[in-house]
Amino acid sequence: MKDQWKHGGNVYETRRKLGVSNEKIVDFSANINPVGWPKGLKKALIEGLDDLIHYPDPDYPELKEAISKYTQTDSKWIQLGNGAIELLYMLVEYMCPQKATVIAPGFIEYERSLMRYGAEIEWMDLVEGEAFQLNFERFKKSVQSDTDLVILCSPNNPTGHLIQKEELVNMVMHCKKMNCPMIVDESFIDFVGNEASITDLIEAHSKLYILRSMTKFFAIPGLRLGYLLTSDQALHSWCEEYRTPWMINHLANVAGITVLQDAEFVKKSLDVVPHLRVQLCEALRAFKKLNVYESQANYVFFKSEYEGLDLKTLLLKYGIMIRSCSNYRGLNHSYYRIAVKTEEENRRLINVLREIIPE
Repeated sequence: MKDQWKHGGNVYETRRKLGVSNEKIVDFSANINPVGWPKGLKKALIEGLDDLIHYPDPDYPELKEAISKYTQTDSKWIQLGNGAIELLYMLVEYMCPQKATVIAPGFIEYERSLMRYGAEIEWMDLVEGEAFQLNFERFKKSVQSDTDLVILCSPNNPTGHLIQKEELVNMVMHCKKMNCPMIVDESFIDFVGNEASITDLIEAHSKLYILRSMTKFFAIPGLRLGYLLTSDQALHSWCEEYRTPWMINHLANVAGITVLQDAEFVKKSLDVVPHLRVQLCEALRAFKKLNVYESQANYVFFKSEYEGLDLKTLLLKYGIMIRSCSNYRGLNHSYYRIAVKTEEENRRLINVLREIIPE
């Protein structure tokens, strides 16, 4: 894969380069819940192995019902996917937009999916002087009657900025006025809580499409599982006609049903992760030339003003992976994103930074 499109989290590539085992690598480049797996998941997966001899139910009724209860939405509004990325590409294929507005910096797959289907991209560039935050007035100027798709993410990736619900509602209403479909990527909303989501707008806005990932919050990226929420019946009919069957493998189906029922895990994560994030931000701010931005997600975005210091390369020598944001539009090699991990792992990162950063 070209560097332009590379993501974080490739521990296998790093392991090959360093010649070490995965256990010796601490991966801050992938934003996975530091709490780990929900209790009971491993047991459920082991018990589910016996059914690998059968095809999955192509309708996945139990998983859709679990998602329906978790999100408090109608199960008939759900589409399942092999991760949120697969659903993003499906949506762009379905809509075939001519002119799409995309917020930058943002998840690189938005641009890549639009390029695949030949859409013209109009960038809504966020600026450092405003802490890379999006406001409604800027949004309204960018989305006009000739815009036929808007894609944004809340909390944003890589900045972690959460668009306030009131402003997000105004954005949805503006898109409706412009007759413009809107994709809202809520892949990290679980780390904030469902009250910050706009799922309550789905029924009244058939051109609103909410993407969710289950891999980050429930710590199952290797299983690839995501879902789409929308009341667009034409989209659901199109999916019945054109999507390939069995998009979700049996073990991902078992995992999804299991983890969504674990209310205790959700509560624990919402207690633990913000606490760890605040601790990590405070430790990073102790370095004079690290500019740390406010985040509501399970990762921290910062700028290094230490000239000539490649933190990603230097940390890798210590078996620590972080995400360089140089391939995000509008950013360069001085910007980084690091996941919030366990207290011990966060401490290890900070201790190594103290060794390599000149003060």
